[in-house]
Amino acid sequence: MKPSDRQRSGFAVPGDGSVDGPVPVQELPAAATEPIRTCVGCRRRAGRGDLLRVVAVLVDGGYVVRPDPRRQLPGRGAWLHPDPACLEQARRRRAFGRALRVADRRDLSAVDAIDAFVEAGIQQP
Repeated sequence: MKPSDRQRSGFAVPGDGSVDGPVPVQELPAAATEPIRTCVGCRRRAGRGDLLRVVAVLVDGGYVVRPDPRRQLPGRGAWLHPDPACLEQARRRRAFGRALRVADRRDLSAVDAIDAFVEAGIQQP
């Protein structure tokens, strides 16, 4: 049995060299951390509070990439640093289509709206 299996079961296992019989393993409090996401532009990892969420919204049979500063729009999201360099890298790498898993028929004109969020430096809730 691997150490990770012992931790999941909550008990030490006889014969693994730790003890003779099941003994409760002390539970550690979970660290209060925010979820970590990866920026589609620079590929660096950061807390989701530091990133802007974007989603692909279906409009007239095609997808439009829109900013989601409140993180409430339905659907698959992608995350981006509010930095013009990251936005430009994401555009250059065509990362939005891959990250959002939408067909190649997508309208990136709404990325300009994302650009406005980035340039304004709007803080998210």
